[in-house]
Amino acid sequence: MAVVLVLAAGAVAAYTLLSTDPGPSPRPPAPRAVPSTDAPDAPGSVDVPPVQPSSTPDPQRTLTRNELYRVPRMKSVGCAQNSRVALDGLGGVRAYYRSVLPCLSRAWGQLGKDGITVRAPGLEVFSGEVSTPCGSVLYSFYCPSNQTIYMYADEMFDPWNQYAGDDFSHGLTRLAALHTIAHEFGHHVQQVTGIFGAMGPDWSGTELERRSELQASCLGNVFLASQRDAYGVDSVYWEAQWEPLWRFITRVPNHGSEANQRTWTDRGYGSARPGDCNTWTVGAAQVT
Repeated sequence: MAVVLVLAAGAVAAYTLLSTDPGPSPRPPAPRAVPSTDAPDAPGSVDVPPVQPSSTPDPQRTLTRNELYRVPRMKSVGCAQNSRVALDGLGGVRAYYRSVLPCLSRAWGQLGKDGITVRAPGLEVFSGEVSTPCGSVLYSFYCPSNQTIYMYADEMFDPWNQYAGDDFSHGLTRLAALHTIAHEFGHHVQQVTGIFGAMGPDWSGTELERRSELQASCLGNVFLASQRDAYGVDSVYWEAQWEPLWRFITRVPNHGSEANQRTWTDRGYGSARPGDCNTWTVGAAQVT
């Protein structure tokens, strides 16, 4: 996810999202669960579509009634304060992401008490194009094939350097970086809980992708809410004139509508409960 902050007279006048997270990369073929195209809009009244047998023992149950949804509210694990390293180049961005990953791993490691093992994923921070088991890419994404998060540094150091010396813009860029890696770790949680396997191979560009992406954003915000003692959002960004801006920079076009992205991030941030991130049992209108 890349963000350009356009400043006028020292204030942000407009902002444009430049790139998209394509979501999880392809996995070996398997039958998929297909969301109903005429699912009712109201939550609680959804007909969960039948699925074909697959390598996942019960893909429908894995998506809709996963053990992940039963774990309690995530607690703070006492992480170090958010790093203030400058995101002005590959080295700085790499140092920042490396400082956040241990906290993500410790926080999600709490699921071990509920029988869900979440080991730290691999992390590669790159500039330019990177070759991975999931293909060559130019964006941040999670590769389930090798359980590695790939973070594209350019999308952070480009806007950082464009507005050198502007603390307000730098704070927004740091917030975007934090949200991005938390989102990608959310995909890792989906992988280890079997959700990716239950989706099957034909999710790209479909409702399945949006459900997956909105869930990852919700899970990312479960982390941010529970660890707000280390990663609190600066109070200035909660002010009425600025809150829409930082919410906008965490929006990605192929993750659904801006309204739905806000709804799911708010659910995660408001409760810090993974169970509030079940995007697989709501109507289609809530994941458009």
